[in-house]
Amino acid sequence: MKHDKMSLLFDVVLATGVWLTGAQATWADGFASGSGQITNIQYGLSNPDEGTINWFYDDGFGNPAWWGEAWVQVADSLGGADADYYLGNSGIVSAFASTTLAWGSVDIDLDAEELYGACEATTPVGGWVYVADHASMFNYFSITPGVLSSTDGVDVYFSFDYEIHLTGQAEPGASYYVDKAVGMKLEYEDDLGNWQLVDGGQLFFSEFISGSGDDSDDVMFSGTLSTEVLLAFDVNYSVDFYVYDNVPEPATLGLLLAGGVIAFRRRRRSS
Repeated sequence: MKHDKMSLLFDVVLATGVWLTGAQATWADGFASGSGQITNIQYGLSNPDEGTINWFYDDGFGNPAWWGEAWVQVADSLGGADADYYLGNSGIVSAFASTTLAWGSVDIDLDAEELYGACEATTPVGGWVYVADHASMFNYFSITPGVLSSTDGVDVYFSFDYEIHLTGQAEPGASYYVDKAVGMKLEYEDDLGNWQLVDGGQLFFSEFISGSGDDSDDVMFSGTLSTEVLLAFDVNYSVDFYVYDNVPEPATLGLLLAGGVIAFRRRRRSS
């Protein structure tokens, strides 16, 4: 079984997490930080008598044995560049990267089924800082019919709690921007072996802050996202919970490339 999402190219165009840059020719300090987490993940058949969830990676007792993928990229105008990547299927999967001006960190607790990502960056006069991080917890499954099952399929529910905290502060001549996102994606494998998004199978929440001059922000967002979808029997599905940074391509992309930002392709996993 192959999952196309594992072969996505995360380069500097798509993986920018924190961007701080001067608004004028003479820059002053800007600061931004962001954190996001997913907790209390819930999933299952709305009516357990209608079928059984068969996890592709399980713990031997019918429960999911999740995989976690974590990566972080950091770079700055002082020439610092760092990156970390880890893919694992037990305990806590984490990644951390830092430079003199910034750091990023992600943790995926596979046993507790929780994800967390955080980053922080400060720009000096005339400088720039780049941070990106991504945490993903995923598995595959199919559903076999039960005694009371319908030929139409079975209703399956997914939900999680989230919290996002963003802070920023700028001095005259500086600006800041930081964006955090949390979500879940549910896909199915079609007859050609391609993965397609399930209708109604995506949960997503994103917030950002930006400012310049003497602006400052300190905001918190929290809530619950949930969905219930009708799934077919004996079809391969994938479910992916994630926390990541997502901001537009910065105007200083050329500077980021010149500064040695580390770009890498996420590993393709097949089974």
